[in-house]
Amino acid sequence: MIKGYLGKDEIDIIMDALIKAHGGKELVWIDMDGVVADWEPKAIIEANRLGVTIEEFKDKKMYRGIEGFYRNLPLIPGAKEAIIKLDESEKFIINFLSAPSWGNVSCFSDKRIWVEENFGKSFDKRMDLSFHKGHYLGHYLIDDRTKYGAAEFIGEHIQFGNAQYPNWDAVLNRLLS
Repeated sequence: MIKGYLGKDEIDIIMDALIKAHGGKELVWIDMDGVVADWEPKAIIEANRLGVTIEEFKDKKMYRGIEGFYRNLPLIPGAKEAIIKLDESEKFIINFLSAPSWGNVSCFSDKRIWVEENFGKSFDKRMDLSFHKGHYLGHYLIDDRTKYGAAEFIGEHIQFGNAQYPNWDAVLNRLLS
């Protein structure tokens, strides 16, 4: 979206201003589902409970009809430790940026409660929900997909779960090197 109208020099000026505005720290946005919160195990449990295949559960977006679906998702291995390490590094400001499930109204509060229960009060008010991540800017967006505007994010998109960044160790190596 906006990224297509900016040149490299303009983006560099914006990123420099962003660092100054945040006390010398780079801004990192982190997606939740599939990056920090492991969506798949809960989806499998619910698909089995409903007597459908996991593919049918996903294709028909059945999670939209399950109140509280997002509240108790397990953590992706290494995610919490990596995020806390990044947050404590004095190099970054960490925020969550997740696309909500519009058809599941409890998703909005579930995700907020999930962050508090898994990351504590130090992450209060460090989460945005948006259907278009291309409206955001930062130095990095860690997201497993390009959907919901992640590909148009103004900054570097680190695509979690791909060959280059298969896990949190690879992400840490990129950001802390």
